[in-house]
Amino acid sequence: MGLKWEDFTAKGAKDYEIAEAAEKHLIKIRKLAESVGLLDEEILPYGHYVAKIDYAAALKRLGDKPDGKYIDVTAITPTPLGEGKSTTTMGLVQGMGKRGLKVSAAIRQPSGGPTMNIKGSAAGGGMSQCVPLTPFSLGLTGDINAIMNSHNLGMVALNSRMQHERNYDDATLAKRNLKRLDIDPTRVEYGWIIDFAAQCLRNIIIGIGGKQDGYMMQSKFGIAVSSEIMAILDAINPNLMQTLEGQPCFVHAGPFANIAIGQSSIISDRLALKLADYHVTESGFAADIGFEKFWNLKCRFSGLTPNAAVIVATVRALKCHGGAPIPVPGKPLPEEYKVENVGQVEKGCANLLHHVATVKKAGISPVVCINSFVTDTKEEIAAIRKICENAGARVAVSDHWLKGGEGALELADDKPQFKFLYDLNQPLRERINLIATEVYGADGVEYSPDAAKKLEGFEKDPEIAKLGLCMVKTQTGSSSSATAWCTRARALWFRWPGPSPSCPAPPPTRPTAALMWIPRPGRSRVSSKD
Repeated sequence: MGLKWEDFTAKGAKDYEIAEAAEKHLIKIRKLAESVGLLDEEILPYGHYVAKIDYAAALKRLGDKPDGKYIDVTAITPTPLGEGKSTTTMGLVQGMGKRGLKVSAAIRQPSGGPTMNIKGSAAGGGMSQCVPLTPFSLGLTGDINAIMNSHNLGMVALNSRMQHERNYDDATLAKRNLKRLDIDPTRVEYGWIIDFAAQCLRNIIIGIGGKQDGYMMQSKFGIAVSSEIMAILDAINPNLMQTLEGQPCFVHAGPFANIAIGQSSIISDRLALKLADYHVTESGFAADIGFEKFWNLKCRFSGLTPNAAVIVATVRALKCHGGAPIPVPGKPLPEEYKVENVGQVEKGCANLLHHVATVKKAGISPVVCINSFVTDTKEEIAAIRKICENAGARVAVSDHWLKGGEGALELADDKPQFKFLYDLNQPLRERINLIATEVYGADGVEYSPDAAKKLEGFEKDPEIAKLGLCMVKTQTGSSSSATAWCTRARALWFRWPGPSPSCPAPPPTRPTAALMWIPRPGRSRVSSKD
């Protein structure tokens, strides 16, 4: 698209500077849509370079067309600096475009919380980005805002009903066609949402004032993408953008992976697979969270089967998992990351191999992508390659951050025999045990008497048995030890406290049957604070 990496990343240009320079070379959205096979009446432009797509019309027209190849990008356990899944997703798509392949990407819309905090907007980086960056980072076409309005309207209705029931007797309510519900204000899990990390709003009191000022109760704000409405998504048409090198990129949905499903929408993947010969989608956090939910939830309920998977790793992250000091965003990188240490890399590969084994359980031989940095050495990369290839995973070193598609040509496809981890006919406790032992690396799962009783009730409900199992899990690893967070991927003990006001039995519209809490780092057992 007119940008040369030698003029930007090679000279230390920042991501936003590269994205800003790219705006002079972007493909107009109608031309981009036409190039991927969309009709003019299926495009709903938002300015010159972004559009919503009438997916229903497009899928109706393209329904008989065979799907393209489906590729998922996941990663090792993330360290504070991130391993570059979005960057690798963009780089892989650009690299396949360099090969002359018709390829597309799908990523999630970023939350304002991380965007305005340390993590940034998750558009990729360097010469591998989704653009235009400014609208991508600041609300795009309003999907998250629509979700906030829908969610908060529900909370307004709930509090108003409680206010009316406090203010009026049964006869007055009956005149308004209202039946008293007697909602217990101490058991209202529903709260408000805002798309920022506003920690001061996590615990609040609302309704302070007189009879017409609402019902006074304890309440809270959560981040917008944690909303149940984000999980079912009422903003139904996907957004179309592009990579720095002009390949189509669909942006749709934004649920976090640690507390929700952590995937872009099924709609965007289904549409892209009809339009492209190869489609690359991204799963949040590491393979034990994002890929597990992609594998056993998204693929199960969409009916789509992946043809390949990429596990993103960096030398510096493997050093962190191998015992190097944990880096702190915004502070200088510790010296241990600037010098060669093959031993630390080899030790950290235990984390990588755990995720390789997880992906292989799905019938996929993953490609390990080493997202390279200038501080990497040949010996460190050789050690990773040897360990991974001995475990049955191919390795590709990629310079996509530095060189864009030109640097990602080593990444390749695979031919798996995809299979689910569990069957929906299996009891819930068997599914929980499988995920805990086969994916998280636990020796087993232990239940409190109350949890076991609730679980037994769930297993007797035939409707719940039809649902998938979406686990709540920390993204920083699978161990209860603070030091083990960066040294190993396998844990020895888990306890699930069972359903509570914060994780009730879900409605049938959500592919969720039970949740499992993991002890916070530094705690050997689950406490009430967990």
